[in-house]
Amino acid sequence: MITFVYPPSIHDRVRNTLEDPGCPPPDAQLRPPEIPFRPPRLTPHQPIHLPPIYLDTDHCDLRNDAEVQKLMAKHGEPPIVLFSCEVLKINRRAEAVQRTMLVCANALYLLDADTKRSRRKIPTRSIASLRMSEMSDNFLGLVCPAEYDLLLVCARKTELVVVLREAHASAMAELGLGGDGSGRDVTSGGGRGGGDVYEGLPVELANRFTYKAGANVTKVVTFTRAGDGEVDTNVADAP
Repeated sequence: MITFVYPPSIHDRVRNTLEDPGCPPPDAQLRPPEIPFRPPRLTPHQPIHLPPIYLDTDHCDLRNDAEVQKLMAKHGEPPIVLFSCEVLKINRRAEAVQRTMLVCANALYLLDADTKRSRRKIPTRSIASLRMSEMSDNFLGLVCPAEYDLLLVCARKTELVVVLREAHASAMAELGLGGDGSGRDVTSGGGRGGGDVYEGLPVELANRFTYKAGANVTKVVTFTRAGDGEVDTNVADAP
């Protein structure tokens, strides 16, 4: 049993951001929706000027880490850190392992918390959906059909969800599937009919969901609220 205590307002802020694209951002760190931004594909050393608000989401200051910059260049990433934060990865044995999350224009990376070496790379466009509970907790599941899923504990889940949805919209736009970098609904085909409707990276809300923790390993995550307001989170083998 993994038990965490969270402020009761986190989920409401996430829900408002996702369900009403026109509402103000829930956190001071988030970019106002009227400022357009699409994580661009650039050559690794091409300079770029980001909205100042994005500089505040690099919580681990990885843009000034020489080894991380080498890693980004190796993977063809522009020198842009959209988001970074210390997280806990829940592994296939339901153990919490400390990692550093790095989100770039083309992919997200789980780095070793000490050496900052890449332990896993997930291309943004390969994420099929995000899963989280309807309660005030910091668990976030990333569904990746091409491989195995990822379950995280992130204290800055609100920011991470917004950044991932915007990066995913940009990736889909490059594939010609619509997306304006805002996570809002966009119809491809220039509105002439017959085009696919891109509705942003789906966010699935449920107080019990499953995820693929590895090859032939499926886990179920259950969230319950105790009488004192705490959220009890249980990760177990799926029946």
